[in-house]
Amino acid sequence: MQRIQLEIQQEQIQILYLYAAIGMLQAIIDGTVSADVGIWTLGVPKTWQTLADKQYATSEVIEIFQEFDELSALSEISQEFLRAEGIKLRDRLYAELQKHTDPTWSVNWK
Repeated sequence: MQRIQLEIQQEQIQILYLYAAIGMLQAIIDGTVSADVGIWTLGVPKTWQTLADKQYATSEVIEIFQEFDELSALSEISQEFLRAEGIKLRDRLYAELQKHTDPTWSVNWK
């Protein structure tokens, strides 16, 4: 598989991840994708640990991403419970996004 690189300014990394997380949560809430998507993308320690170690994201955003790991377990309890918890996480992400005065990003591709 061929790989490409996306270049983004350091101060815009959290914004890009916030948009990705909000979209992913909405797809999980709507039932478009499985809750397992959260575990293997933003919930995987390799993702949030890098963001934390390099201070690319706030502690609140890191905490939310860590909670993505629990989405699959929530789906086994009940789809309604998963939906309710997904909405809470999504709303917390919206609140983090609203803290940015300019919630945009620009990228270069290599």
